[in-house]
Amino acid sequence: MKKREKSIANKRLLLVGGAMILLVSMACRFNIREIGFAEIAPNPYIMYYFYDAQTKKGEVLQFEKSAEKIFQYSNVKSKAVSISDKGDPILNYLSEKKDRIFPTTVLLSPDGNSVELPVPKDGSSIEGLLRSIVNSSFRSNIKSMLVRKYAVVLLLSGVDVKENQVASEFAKRDVSELEKIMPRMPKLIKEGPELVTLSRDEMEKETTLLWSLGIDASKVKRPMAVIIYGRGRIMGDVIPYEEIQSNSIFKLLNIIGADCECGLDRKWMLGKLIPMTWDPHLRTELYGLLKFDVENPMILSEMSQIISIEATKSGGNTEDLELFQPKEYSLSEDVSLSSIPEVNHISSDGTENEVEYDSKLMNSGLYAILGLVVIVLVGGIILIIKKRRQ
Repeated sequence: MKKREKSIANKRLLLVGGAMILLVSMACRFNIREIGFAEIAPNPYIMYYFYDAQTKKGEVLQFEKSAEKIFQYSNVKSKAVSISDKGDPILNYLSEKKDRIFPTTVLLSPDGNSVELPVPKDGSSIEGLLRSIVNSSFRSNIKSMLVRKYAVVLLLSGVDVKENQVASEFAKRDVSELEKIMPRMPKLIKEGPELVTLSRDEMEKETTLLWSLGIDASKVKRPMAVIIYGRGRIMGDVIPYEEIQSNSIFKLLNIIGADCECGLDRKWMLGKLIPMTWDPHLRTELYGLLKFDVENPMILSEMSQIISIEATKSGGNTEDLELFQPKEYSLSEDVSLSSIPEVNHISSDGTENEVEYDSKLMNSGLYAILGLVVIVLVGGIILIIKKRRQ
């Protein structure tokens, strides 16, 4: 009888110990960068193809076929809309233009902004227009960078050469400072941020990208910066010249390496995505580096739950906490760069880095682990006392 009781006690102890090991392994499971690779903000860009009664049916079918193929691995969806249906609310996206020629298209962003893009009339294929929505020289170049590197710092050139030099020096300094503290972050990221500069001429070729960021290339007079990470997600908002000189690049970069259970408002975790394709080979390459698949439904579920919990802890709105459905945020409307949270990372030896740390950003998982350890110890002591009394 005593052997049986001892066996049951040992099994209970093993179960508790196993639970503790599992919890330890789940602590700091994801960082903000890894969250950025997941499609947990499902709202896509939408390209509407408006056509009238004179538009050939074959043209509409060609658009639908081409869009399905080109947008297959992107965050852009498409829909053909007949203007003959006057009650369709989608027609409101067409501006009041009297001399409009159909067919035409309108690209709608997740934050509600839209831009009309005429269909080429010179005999060129509709595919060229569709590809320009999700692909460009810059976006093609940064895809592998986003997989391998910490993030991409995009620097947009202004008209003044001296200001461009100043902005570049501040950006390089902030990247260098970030690289110094990367070894102390919760999870190892081997390669630091990549600084990429777009010249004035190059900006003219990236109109769709800049539009998605709320930037009109023709109106850019002073240098600006944008931090892109994960699957083409924006950290924070566009950084103006004055903020580039105020350590904002470093502060925003620092958030990307933080533990996703650090108490951050999820507005800082779910910034907007740029329109871009994400080919299957990138998913394979990313899996090799992260050792887990960010598109696995179980992973997505876990990330969604963590973000929902963190939103509750930070006092955020919890009305839209549906699984897999966290809202994509435009930070320009919700959070200003003057309120960037300051994040500190705890190194493996328990020391802290130089950055001021907001006390509410302590990893809650640590307390859960310590609590479980206490339970196991108390349980062990009780078992020993009972054994001695027998």
